[in-house]
Amino acid sequence: MARQRVPCINPGKRLRLRLSPAAIVRLLRKVRVCPRSGCWLWTGCRDGNGYGKCKVLGRTQWAPRVFYALFRGTVPAGREIDHRCHNPPCVNPWHLRRKTPLGNAKDGGRWRWRGRAAPSHASAVAGDGPPPF
Repeated sequence: MARQRVPCINPGKRLRLRLSPAAIVRLLRKVRVCPRSGCWLWTGCRDGNGYGKCKVLGRTQWAPRVFYALFRGTVPAGREIDHRCHNPPCVNPWHLRRKTPLGNAKDGGRWRWRGRAAPSHASAVAGDGPPPF
């Protein structure tokens, strides 16, 4: 029997999360911290471009949106999450920012990663936010 695919939540919808401590711990177990850059690397499921996906409240969602919503606040409708570090598996909330789809596309067009690791993104994010754990 074929497994039913659970669709990702539309990035255009508002995302606000209130999870139990056990659910937050489950998510944090899938994160590995890079000491050099400060990125929280998602070790769970990823899409073809390296962006993390996770199941929260019974639905598959993008991991950067989930971590932003948990640690920084609501992601308003019509906003996307952009990586300041330009590292797709990163879910460090202090490396993420809300952007319009147009602004995100303009910024992403300059980098053209196509699944490659960012050259040296440590300088772009140095000193941002508290330590993760």
